Amino acid sequence: MINHSRVIYKGGLRALLFSTLFLGSGFLFVGGPLLSGCAKSSAKAVTVLPVDTLPMAGTVAQTDTLQVMAYNVLSYGDDCQSLPQNLDVYFRTIIRYVHPDLLSCEKMNAYPSTPGVAYNTADEITHDVLNADFPGLYAYCMPTNVSNGTTMSTLFYNKQKLTYVKTETLVADITDFDLYKLYYNDVNLSITHDTTFLYVVVNHTQSGNSSTDRDQQVTQEMQTLRSKFSFFPNLINMGDFNTASSLEAGYQAMVTSADSATLLYNPPYFPDAELQYPGNWDVQPYLVYPYLTTSTRLSASIPNSC
Repeated sequence: MINHSRVIYKGGLRALLFSTLFLGSGFLFVGGPLLSGCAKSSAKAVTVLPVDTLPMAGTVAQTDTLQVMAYNVLSYGDDCQSLPQNLDVYFRTIIRYVHPDLLSCEKMNAYPSTPGVAYNTADEITHDVLNADFPGLYAYCMPTNVSNGTTMSTLFYNKQKLTYVKTETLVADITDFDLYKLYYNDVNLSITHDTTFLYVVVNHTQSGNSSTDRDQQVTQEMQTLRSKFSFFPNLINMGDFNTASSLEAGYQAMVTSADSATLLYNPPYFPDAELQYPGNWDVQPYLVYPYLTTSTRLSASIPNSC
């Protein structure tokens, strides 16, 4: 009998949205077997547990944890805040502390995505940040820029735990909203030829007081996902959603559905029940600060105008 595995959400995050698992700009949303919400930088632990079945000969029971982090890096690579090599030093400190297995970087300055070419910022972050303290551990999924945007998102992953399969662009509207497919490197894989697949959507929606553009972006994203999946698999929807309240149409597109099999969940609200809807994070930030994070800046011009 095949020894199946499933991914289970563990704990509560600062802003996540997933079909099974979903992280956002302060939000992590999860769907299918996982969960999510929204902030500028978020990290979350997800536990992979074996389902009780009759094990195949030679297989072993296993438990593992995936640390998931979404981080808006604010035009990393355009030299406005500082030269990349200077920022790399600070970024390494963060990575050394969090040690994520999945890291989405939103708002990277647009870069040539071919591995090994000059000015490929994903290469630099992989080599000079992620693998600086953990040699050979990290790689990145192939990014896209179908929309020809000025910024891009990139998903990095721990090669010991995960294998990258493919990238698919769901929406190209101002920037690209990509769906990444990976699978867990199950210790029994050579015997069972079976493992857990994980889908990750990375978001960087349009900021601003008006939600019109980001409502359109996320609504299109969810329509595409629901046309692709009749029920959500292990799915994490993560990144920077720039959402001001739970009443925005884009937020509602994730957490409401005519079919419960295609819902995303925001963990502080469900299943953790630490917060209750409706949520207005701009009006009542003191209620949500343990869960929703934002940019640590003194003002629009301090420490810089980036």
